[in-house]
Amino acid sequence: MLMKWSRLRFKLWMPMVAIAIVALGLGLHQRSIRLARISFAYSVEASRLEKTLIGPSGTSNDGPSGRESDKILDRIHWNDTVAGSFNTAAGRPWILIDPDPSKITCNCGHHSR
Repeated sequence: MLMKWSRLRFKLWMPMVAIAIVALGLGLHQRSIRLARISFAYSVEASRLEKTLIGPSGTSNDGPSGRESDKILDRIHWNDTVAGSFNTAAGRPWILIDPDPSKITCNCGHHSR
C-alpha cells in the first residue's frame, strides 16, 4: 500500500521569517566590521604615540621627558583600553551598546601612583 506523501505547505510568513533572519545576520556582520575598524584606528593611534614616546632614533632618551612623557603614556594606555573595548564589542555584535570612549578608563595600575 502506497503512503501518501504530505506536501510541505509554504505559507507567506515562512519566506518573510527567512529573509528577516538573513538580514539580521548581515546587519550583525556589518556592525562587527565597523566596530573592528574603530578598534584598529585606536590601536594605530596608540602605536603612533608609542613611537612619539620612544623618539626618532628608537631609544627612550630621544623622546619627551617628565610631565609630557606621562601625558603621552596616559594617552597610549587610554587608546589601548578603548581599542580593547571596541574589539570586545566587535566580537559580540549582538550586544547593542557601543563603547563610549569618553567613559572608558584605563585600569592598568600605572595611573594609581
